[in-house]
Amino acid sequence: VLPIELELPTWQTLQWTDIRDTAGLIAMRAQQLSRRDRDLQEAVARMARLREQGKDYWDNAHEARVDALQPGTMVLLKNTKLYKGFGRKLAARWKGPFRIRAVHEHKRWYELEELDGTMIEGTVQGDRLKIFIQR
Repeated sequence: VLPIELELPTWQTLQWTDIRDTAGLIAMRAQQLSRRDRDLQEAVARMARLREQGKDYWDNAHEARVDALQPGTMVLLKNTKLYKGFGRKLAARWKGPFRIRAVHEHKRWYELEELDGTMIEGTVQGDRLKIFIQR
């Protein structure tokens, strides 16, 4: 018997050994059927609650940026190609520095340019950028 079965009756905790005749078996089955709808509603509510908790966790853990970067800020770009293969232990994980050319705040994506002003093709999500600090 598992500890949870002390609080919630399961197949194992029902008194199957006490059944001696057909009437007792029918009564036990009726008891199971009467609990079925309640158990099903509890399971659906639990699934909905856990999905909502999972969504909240995902949103908090994968938030693009808490603070938006401003145009002109120098940043480094994460080299995501490293994560798609093997044998690249010593490769540079960050590329750059680059300068932010444009910020699209409602989407939290950025357009980058080289330090000489050459535009980098495409856009970049905020979670792939970190501020470049010159030493």
